[in-house]
Amino acid sequence: MEKRMSFYSRTNFEPAMEKMEATGLITRTVHMSKPPLKVDYQLTDFGKTLIPLLQFISQWGMETAKINNKDTVDLINYLPLIVHLQTF
Repeated sequence: MEKRMSFYSRTNFEPAMEKMEATGLITRTVHMSKPPLKVDYQLTDFGKTLIPLLQFISQWGMETAKINNKDTVDLINYLPLIVHLQTF
């Protein structure tokens, strides 16, 4: 079985979630009623506005993978192009 690499390691997951919480994309609820500690994250109404964009990117990725006869598309490879296009 192929092991998939997670985009976030344990050391950068928490700071990333804190940034998303600070920008109002998610809310964080800590449940301390009994061990082990449980933390829930939920999209805010503002965060939900990203859903159509993420669906579009997902669809684009699936279509691009199909065109290139691959199972997935590594979007990291496209980041320089995306950043460049933002300057127009």
